Amino acid sequence: MSEDDSCDRPIRHSAEKQSLWILIGLGTLLLLIELYIFGVHRDNRFYPVLILLLISGIPFVLAVWWTFQRKKFPTHTLLIILIGGALFRSVLVPLDPPRLSTDIYRYIWDGRIQGAGMNPYLYIPVDPQLAGLRDDNIYPNINRREYAHTIYPPVAQAFFFVVTRVTQSIPGFKGALVLVELVTMGLVAATLRAIGQPPERVIAYAWHPLPIFEFAGAGHIDALMICCIALALFTRANQKFGIAGFAIGAATLVKFFPVVLLPAIYQRWDKKLPIAFAVTIVVCYLPYLFGAGVRVLGFLPQYAKEEGLLNGAGYYLLVLIDYILEWCGVVHELPPAVFTSIAQPDPIVDQSPFPHLYRTSCKDLKLQSGRRVSLQIPSVAKEWKDLCDRFGKPNFRMKERPFHGAN
Repeated sequence: MSEDDSCDRPIRHSAEKQSLWILIGLGTLLLLIELYIFGVHRDNRFYPVLILLLISGIPFVLAVWWTFQRKKFPTHTLLIILIGGALFRSVLVPLDPPRLSTDIYRYIWDGRIQGAGMNPYLYIPVDPQLAGLRDDNIYPNINRREYAHTIYPPVAQAFFFVVTRVTQSIPGFKGALVLVELVTMGLVAATLRAIGQPPERVIAYAWHPLPIFEFAGAGHIDALMICCIALALFTRANQKFGIAGFAIGAATLVKFFPVVLLPAIYQRWDKKLPIAFAVTIVVCYLPYLFGAGVRVLGFLPQYAKEEGLLNGAGYYLLVLIDYILEWCGVVHELPPAVFTSIAQPDPIVDQSPFPHLYRTSCKDLKLQSGRRVSLQIPSVAKEWKDLCDRFGKPNFRMKERPFHGAN
């Protein structure tokens, strides 16, 4: 080793240590914001909580930038990141009651019902048969208790049962979710290492303000879903297809959304993953299926309708378009689902050389702004251009309708 190298080593070590203090400083700032959120949240002040969450994104983004620009890290960087993720969550666990969501009360109630030997899909909370299970802390805060059966799938129900055998308090249940989050962070770090990426990049999840607040603060069951997805990705990266199928099946039975990930982690000609997925679904549903039948779907169909998932009113981006149009002085007559609906028939369709395709690939959007107009909007640009080049462009025109004045 040359004399220059021996002289440079203490300098590099000092620079790395100073650089690590930057990360610790950003984590400390994030922790202070979390503590302030705790106090504001207890006072039930929604907008200050929202603003503070947005502000907490600043040290988070800087910490992620610090991590992702590096290939080599100072000693103990990963440990500091994981400890920080655990500490940020632990701070919010005592927050009781959670002001922005009451879902956790349903979780504990469902676990309590199962502990009494009953099927949660068969009874709504106000059912007289459950009168002996009611209390003054959990039962009064259950949302939709007068008419809604549980909406949560079997793996979520099994988690509710297990946790409520240990504790039925809000902080206790959130503490269990924080433990699940620690497992998730470990799996994400291990997956990054398995695919040749620095495990320190787990900071993008471990320090993210949204999962910190939603899982440790509000106590949402999505933490378990994400943990199962992390397990699926880790086992898929290590070519354990059977376990990956089980994990993605379990994630689907916490919340149904992860089923869309199945094609993404599937390897062509592999049988283990789809078989494990199907077996997991069947086996987990069986204990609840007997006696409940199709009622194992719970409140899901009604929930989709109530929350506007069927008519488009529950999709934020579509609703945002409504607000923007209204702010611009344009009020449309149709719900957000118009963006996914089939076009209504129109007289000019018959003049097109391909009327059937014209009907199915255009939207009839009725707008009102001083005068009513009907705009035909192509939805498949490339195919439309190819057909126009082949058959000739159809006769587009704007139809004016009488203006009846503002409503």
